[in-house]
Amino acid sequence: RKIRPPSFFRKKNNMLASVMITVFFWLLPASAVKYGDEAFQSAQEGNFYAFCNGNSTDGIQPSIDVVDPVTGTVLKSISAPSATVWADPVYMETCDGSNRRFVLANDRGGNVVVIDADSQEINTVVPMSAAPVHGYGVPMTEEFWSHSDGDGVFDVLDLETLDQLKHQDIIAHVAIPGHGKLLWDEDFYPRAFVTNVREPFVFEIDLITHQMVRRWNFTEYGTSHPFYCPGTHGISYSRVNRHIYATCSSVGLVEIDIVNFGVVAKHGFATGGQTYETRDEKYIVVIDKAGNAVHVLKPGANGQASSMVFPSVNATFPGSSAGSPDKVAFHPLQATTTSSGGYRMFFSLTQPQPPSIVQSGMGWIDTTTLEAEPTVTHNLRFIQAGSIIGRHRQIHAGGAYVATPMHAPFSGVAIVEAEGGAGGVPILRWTVSTNLSPQRVIWVPNAYTSNECPAKDEKDDSGGLSTGATIGISVAVIVNVGALLALMMYCCCKKPVGGKKVEEVKESSVVSENSKAEKSVQSVV
Repeated sequence: RKIRPPSFFRKKNNMLASVMITVFFWLLPASAVKYGDEAFQSAQEGNFYAFCNGNSTDGIQPSIDVVDPVTGTVLKSISAPSATVWADPVYMETCDGSNRRFVLANDRGGNVVVIDADSQEINTVVPMSAAPVHGYGVPMTEEFWSHSDGDGVFDVLDLETLDQLKHQDIIAHVAIPGHGKLLWDEDFYPRAFVTNVREPFVFEIDLITHQMVRRWNFTEYGTSHPFYCPGTHGISYSRVNRHIYATCSSVGLVEIDIVNFGVVAKHGFATGGQTYETRDEKYIVVIDKAGNAVHVLKPGANGQASSMVFPSVNATFPGSSAGSPDKVAFHPLQATTTSSGGYRMFFSLTQPQPPSIVQSGMGWIDTTTLEAEPTVTHNLRFIQAGSIIGRHRQIHAGGAYVATPMHAPFSGVAIVEAEGGAGGVPILRWTVSTNLSPQRVIWVPNAYTSNECPAKDEKDDSGGLSTGATIGISVAVIVNVGALLALMMYCCCKKPVGGKKVEEVKESSVVSENSKAEKSVQSVV
């Protein structure tokens, strides 16, 4: 379970809070987070929510279809506003004792749609900046961060005040707004890192102050330089070495040490637009759609380049034209007397597309297979699970299942039981017909879980930490403050590994290119 800090630490614009919360989470074990709802995937009872665009030409409304993975039926179809075009949804829960549950979903038309997960009805629609795509739940602050591709900013919605934005226009670019992602992890909270496909930067943002504080600048690296990176997109992290990984416009994967603030390496072989980490952060996965491959790296020591100890996994299948992997879902495997556990990795496939009768489906492979045969070039194993129309295809794990949208041979959701076949292999359980053009699918537990909240014995009756827990944390902070100060001095004084490419930033009121108005953006000190 994740642990939230005492309420004092969560106060906004509090410099002491930023320092103390860093200590708080530095003392705790971390777990990887991509979108903020991964902890809820362990709930064994739940439903998949399919976000369908419908067909406006034929007057078919967009909807959220609630799909039962056990019976393979649509339990309810929640009607959405007629102009809705779905992007990322995230499931979140409150930790204030109210036990409220919500799904927050981006609408590319410039809205965040809030769905009450108990009543299964739309709670409210909140206007935001232009063209939001990716959204992230940050449980420590109970905030939903939505990235506007049109304006290159983040807008933030708080679970306490769902009827309006709590923060808006948090700048996530220098001059050219573009598509980008956000990465946070308990291991470096309250810091977060942001990408922009249209600029050669990785940005650092403070999740408490909601301001950009630093950026890695790749502008001066020419095409012949080893660290050349014309734009950043996918981003992942491993606490094993405390490095972040960002894809560089299909020219490789840049690896950055966030302790010493320097570029460690660029992995030219690991091309592709998407990168993810397994939940234990022991593997970094790069999806190479154009190359029909998956690259898997293993983090090593801090400051040292990660190694690719496995050959790239082929996303091609004998006798089939299926391929072009897009996204990944991780299903944890239980350790047995013959297996060490690990993860079963499921990849959504995007080719071929209709009118081809060949289904693109899913591919899968276990990390234990790679570990057992580290010199063998493996192929993903294929599951026939329908096809899609478009560039991207989401995939999501939940309980015993993995689901992905499909547009052919009909609109619906393909549901695979991750270990349901003979010998524990995956098996396709259902292809469930839904409303037209499903775009996203997520897992929503049937009931409140508290998976992102403090354990009960760590809270007092008012919802804060108990006196004993607070004293214990305070003692731990005092004991470790010397080590923290030493670490901070080391980080501040050590020369960046990748040269002088780290830029501190401060607030300055300027007009950003293509921005909708004058905003408080970050300029170089």
